[in-house]
Amino acid sequence: MGIPSYFSHITRRHAKVLNDLRSMIKKNKVDHLFLDANSIIYDASKMNHTNQTIYNRVAEIIKEYIKIINPSGTILVAFDGVAPMAKMVQQRTRRCKGTIEKKYAYEQMKWDTIAITPGTDFMNELPDQLRQRLPDNIHISGPDEPGEGEHKIFRYIRDHNMKNDLCVVYGLDADLIMLSMLNIPYCKQIYLARETQYFYNNDGNEKEGLCCMDISMLTQHLCDDIRNDTYDISNETYISDYIFICFLLGNDFLPHFPSINIRNNGIDLVINAYKKTISKHKCGITYDNCIRWKCVRTLIRELAHDEYGRLVEHYAGIDTIKRRMYKSNKMSDRLKNIPLTDRRDEEYIDPYTNGWEQRYYSTLFNVYPDKKRVSEITRNYIEGLEWTFQYYKVGCIHWTWCYHYNYPPLLNDLINEIPYFDVDVLKREDTLPVHPLTQLSYVIPYKAFHLLPSDVNELLHRKYDELCNDNYEIKWAFCRYFWESNITSPEININDLERDIIFLFK
Repeated sequence: MGIPSYFSHITRRHAKVLNDLRSMIKKNKVDHLFLDANSIIYDASKMNHTNQTIYNRVAEIIKEYIKIINPSGTILVAFDGVAPMAKMVQQRTRRCKGTIEKKYAYEQMKWDTIAITPGTDFMNELPDQLRQRLPDNIHISGPDEPGEGEHKIFRYIRDHNMKNDLCVVYGLDADLIMLSMLNIPYCKQIYLARETQYFYNNDGNEKEGLCCMDISMLTQHLCDDIRNDTYDISNETYISDYIFICFLLGNDFLPHFPSINIRNNGIDLVINAYKKTISKHKCGITYDNCIRWKCVRTLIRELAHDEYGRLVEHYAGIDTIKRRMYKSNKMSDRLKNIPLTDRRDEEYIDPYTNGWEQRYYSTLFNVYPDKKRVSEITRNYIEGLEWTFQYYKVGCIHWTWCYHYNYPPLLNDLINEIPYFDVDVLKREDTLPVHPLTQLSYVIPYKAFHLLPSDVNELLHRKYDELCNDNYEIKWAFCRYFWESNITSPEININDLERDIIFLFK
C-alpha cells in the first residue's frame, strides 16, 4: 500500500520490532519463505541491460535469499500478474510520471523498466527462464497468474495450514505490513524481511544487510496504542480497524486527504479520532469482513471538525519549507520540488477567502461543484473504502471498479453520503481479471508502445487515440514531491478495450 512515509513512521515509533535477519534466523527455524519478487527484477536491472543477464541476476538474488534464510518448507516466488482496475490506474500514473522523471535523471537507465509489466515479452518468458535456473522445489507464481504478488502470497498462507509455522516474507512494499498483520490469525509468526537500508531510509543510517520486522510484535504494539480497556474488543478487530483508518492516509487505490498527512502527525490524528469513535459506540469500526458505517460517520465527523484549520496549517507549513529550501540548479531537483515552487492551484483554492470549497472541486476535479457532482464524488470514495477493505480482507470483489478522481472529497461533504446502516455500498458484480495485453495497453505511456504486439499497437491507434500521446494533465496541489503528483488518466471503457483485445487473439 502506497502510504507515503509509513515505513519511517513505524521504524521511529516501534523500533523494537526490527531486528537483524541473520540474528533472528540463528534463534528460530524458518519454515516457509515467500518472496514478493517484482522488486528483485528492478534491482537486477540496475546493473544488467539485456533480458538474459537480468534473468540470470534475478535467479542469483533468489538463490542468495534462500541460502541466507534457509527455509525447511515452502518457497514461493510471486510476481505481479494482472491487477484490478483500481491498481491499473495507479500503475499508469506511476509509469507516466516515470517517463518525465527519466528525462531529467542524472544517470539514464539502459534497460526500460516499463517492461516489468504483465503482457510484455520479458514478463511472458520470465517464469520459464527462472524454472531453468532454479531448483524444482521452488514454486513460481508468474505474471500469467492474476493478482498482485503480495496478495498471491497471503492467499497461499490462508489456504494452507501455517498457523503454528514461522514464515518470512520478503518485499519492499508497505502493503506487506498491512497484509501481514491481517493474516496473523492464519500464521502467528510472520517476519517481513527487506534490505536494512529501506527500513532506515530517512534517518541517515548507512546500514547494510537484511533486516526483519516482527509482525506479531508490531501487531501487539499497535493494539496497545489504540486499545480502550473499557470495551471488549479483540486484537483482531483492533488491527482490522487500524488498517481501515489508515486508508484515509492514502494508498494505491484512494488519494489521501489534504488535511490529513502522515508527515504532519496524520496517524496520530486518525487514531485519536478512532479512540473517540469507539468510546461513543463501544465497538470496533469493522467486524468479520464488514464495515460499521455508523462508526465511520462518527470517525469522519471527528476528523472534519478542524479540516479547515489543518488546511490553513498546511499552507503555512509549505510556505516555511519553501523559504528554507535549498535552491538547486539541477533539473531533477527542480522537478522533484515543483509542488513547492509552482503552487498556482493551491494559491487559487486559497482557504483564506470565502468560496474555497467550491474552488477545491472546480480546480482539482474539473467540475462545477453542484450538489449532484459532489455527491457522485463522495459516493465513489465511499465505494473505495469498501472495495479496499474487502481487497485486503478477502481478495478482489470487483476487478473493474476504480476511484475516478485524483483527489478525495472534502471531509465535511463525505459525511453526508456515509450510510446510517451496515450495507454493501458497492454493487457486487461477477467480474474477471482482464487480459494481460489489456492491462499493458492501458498502463504504459505512449513512449513505451514498442512493448506492445504490432496488432495491438495498430488497434490502439485506430480506436483508442486518447491513449496514443504523452500529453498529460498533471496536478501536484497538496503534494510535497513530484512523485506524489497526479496524472489524469483517459476515460477508457476497460470493458470495450478488453473485448477488442480478446477479439484480436481469437
